[in-house]
Amino acid sequence: MTTAAQKISELNKEVANRSEEATRLKSLSELFPDLCVHTNRWGTQRYVSASANSRVTNYETRRTCGCCVDAPRVAWFYLETKLGRVYSDPPDFYLTKFDDFGSNECLDPQFEEAARKAAIPESLIEKFVGIYRRADAPEE
Repeated sequence: MTTAAQKISELNKEVANRSEEATRLKSLSELFPDLCVHTNRWGTQRYVSASANSRVTNYETRRTCGCCVDAPRVAWFYLETKLGRVYSDPPDFYLTKFDDFGSNECLDPQFEEAARKAAIPESLIEKFVGIYRRADAPEE
């Protein structure tokens, strides 16, 4: 059982944390006026901004499904700021797909066009093209 004093302390910490996050969000939105909050299907929230697209320097990759081995891989590009990460908008790009047999992972044919249209830096695009084009390249 929780005492009233313990519950009050817990609520006060929650208020302080939310106030801190609101201050951080306000500062980020001053740097990125088009800042939005993206929430994925699992409830994870990320800050996204199209004005950060040409400045992103890092990325994360993950599958669209944690239990399906043939799920496509997506790339999430972001800029690390003093106030935390700001992801590109759109936040995720389909990076790979599997061939018709489900055995060869290759570059998604739409990846390069979508990333360039969103102004993702060419160096990041080419990094993935170099990795996955080899798997995708026709045999000679």
